[in-house]
Amino acid sequence: MGKIMSAITTGIDGIIGAITSTVTDATATAAQLTTLATNFAVPASPAIKAPALHGYAVGLHKSYSPERSLILSDDQQDLGPLIKSTLKAALAKSQAVFTSTYVGDTGVHSDNGLVNNYCGTGAGAQPSDPTVEAAITQLKQQLSQNFVNWQYPVEDDMLQNMAQTMVLEVFDKAGSGDTSVGTYSINVNQSIDWTLTYGLFSVTENPSTQGLIYAFSSAFNSGF
Repeated sequence: MGKIMSAITTGIDGIIGAITSTVTDATATAAQLTTLATNFAVPASPAIKAPALHGYAVGLHKSYSPERSLILSDDQQDLGPLIKSTLKAALAKSQAVFTSTYVGDTGVHSDNGLVNNYCGTGAGAQPSDPTVEAAITQLKQQLSQNFVNWQYPVEDDMLQNMAQTMVLEVFDKAGSGDTSVGTYSINVNQSIDWTLTYGLFSVTENPSTQGLIYAFSSAFNSGF
């Protein structure tokens, strides 16, 4: 599945660097990231809607002004602000889906990032497939680190179950942008609720290499 790079460990700027260092067609990448950002974005209220896109400009900033708009050329450095906007839009979407699905949950934690050189197998993916298995292992490690940081329970069976569910969902449905939700019951009183938002874009044209941007939101219901 490639290398999972998380904002919680590398920072968004590190993820941006990972993408721009492998992009060979900045225009195509910009167009696809713009589409992802649009699909992920939570609709703005009429008072803060940005103007229509100018070129590959991204109007996702509440404090939009013409002087701060992003007009992309073929310069790979121009992708940085767009990637950051796309990651933020994915995270906002994930959190919005979470709060609307699990009304009343508090203490929502989140993580977002990139799977570089993504090589999903499409519909019908099985946990035993080497690529899928590798992806599950990586995501399980990432979840474990997140949960330790967030002071969640860290149980191997739980992490394996959650990682497998998420990876298979991404492999089966990844495309222009999608979101899934899930709950893992630790016992009769405790559970972890989560949402995952993700989408694919092309990093290179020849040979075709895909990147996957994701955002993960969760809350631990302790039973108290």
